[in-house]
Amino acid sequence: MKVRPSVKPMCEKCKIIKR
Repeated sequence: MKVRPSVKPMCEKCKIIKR
């Protein structure tokens, strides 16, 4: 899933888990 530059996850792992 692509994440907008404006919206950055608190941690990279959270981004992978949220996918």
